[in-house]
Amino acid sequence: MLPVPLLGLRGTAASMLGIMNLRGQVVPVIDLGLHLGFAAVGEGSQTRIVVLEEKGEVLGLRVSAVEDVANLTESQIEPPDTARICQISNTLFRGVARIGQQPMILLDASELLQCER
Repeated sequence: MLPVPLLGLRGTAASMLGIMNLRGQVVPVIDLGLHLGFAAVGEGSQTRIVVLEEKGEVLGLRVSAVEDVANLTESQIEPPDTARICQISNTLFRGVARIGQQPMILLDASELLQCER
């Protein structure tokens, strides 16, 4: 979704940008770049908020752009420890998927929805 005004919260991690109202539900929004230990996601014409929902938990992620949305089956995802591109040991990574010839590293929504890192 397009970025919306956020209500800031004091005393939270630097990656916590604030909260937004999504159809009457309060949704915390984090800067994915900062959360992963990189630079903050800048605000630009391609900036988006990706909303994750799992087991009743909802989280918004500010990202620099969204190129595509794809539905994947388990058979299309290589575990991070056996992926042919590289071996990834961080629990945030779900695995590697290939759509066409382009590999994509997948983040684990369950891990992202955990409280503090």
